[in-house]
Amino acid sequence: MILDDAVVKRSQFPLKGTNAMFTIVTDTSANLPSPMTKDADLYVIPFTYTIDGKTYTSEDTEAFDGVAFYEKIRAGMKVNTSLINVQTYLDHFEPLAQAGQDILFIAMSSGISGSYNCSVTAAEELKEKYPDKKCRQVGNKIIIKDMKKQVN
Repeated sequence: MILDDAVVKRSQFPLKGTNAMFTIVTDTSANLPSPMTKDADLYVIPFTYTIDGKTYTSEDTEAFDGVAFYEKIRAGMKVNTSLINVQTYLDHFEPLAQAGQDILFIAMSSGISGSYNCSVTAAEELKEKYPDKKCRQVGNKIIIKDMKKQVN
């Protein structure tokens, strides 16, 4: 289990008009500063990347040195990025469902990464095991379009 009980309890948000609780989950593609995610009680699932055979986990967006990363690419080092797989999503989502929470996952657009589709598959598997829990995904492209409509 990736999440301990104290973290799960702290992240509960009331679902308006009900007694249900939900948790907001995103991934490191959101590029949110770690203090912001901690203050807002958001779960962030990290992406991984590999440089010359060594795998790194992008857990702290503030600690990630983008300049050095791209310098390594320009220097010809072999760099691979990875999508978040179904099992990793399940490892993060299941403790929340076990704690009685619904999940809202805000993901990178499906047009950019296969991770979104993996989150959908994980949600479908979770629904079989926890039929009374909701796990909804929304791509950040949809959120941006909706925000644009509200501004215009």
